[in-house]
Amino acid sequence: MQSESVGAPFVFLDLVLLALFGDHWRCSECGAGFWSEDSLSRSGIGVGREYHECSCGERRKTGNREWIQLSRDERRRYLWSDALILVVTTTALAAVAGYLVRWHEPYWFMAVFFGFLGLVTGLICSSYLWLKRGLRIWASLRRTREVGPSHLAVPN
Repeated sequence: MQSESVGAPFVFLDLVLLALFGDHWRCSECGAGFWSEDSLSRSGIGVGREYHECSCGERRKTGNREWIQLSRDERRRYLWSDALILVVTTTALAAVAGYLVRWHEPYWFMAVFFGFLGLVTGLICSSYLWLKRGLRIWASLRRTREVGPSHLAVPN
C-alpha cells in the first residue's frame, strides 16, 4: 500500500528555505527552539508563512504574507526594490572608477568599459536576490495553490 505524500518535495523546499534564509527562535511558552522564516525584507514586504506554530500550540507571527495576498503594486515592489538599486549603483560606480583610472587615452572608453563590467556584476549579484525571492514566491504558491483569495470566495 502506497502512502499519500503529496507535499513531501515541498516540505523539503521549505526546509531548504529555512536553512538558507531562516532565523532561530525560542517559544515563549515551552522554551522549545525552532527555525522560522525571517520577517520582512528591506522593502517592507515579506513573502512566506504568516505564522509558525510550535508543538505546544503557541503561534508566532512572522510578519510575512502569502504571495496571493499581495496587491499588484506590492508584488512589483517586492521583486524590484533592491535588485534595481544594486544594478544602477554598481554600473555608476564602475563607470566613475573607469574614468578615474585613466589607463587609456580616450577616458570615456574606459568609463564605458568599466560601466559595462559594473552592469554585469550588478546583474550577477542581483540574480541572487531574484533567486531567493523566486524560491519564496514558488513555495508560497505551492502552499496556497488550492486556496484562492478570500475576496473571490462566493458563499452558497
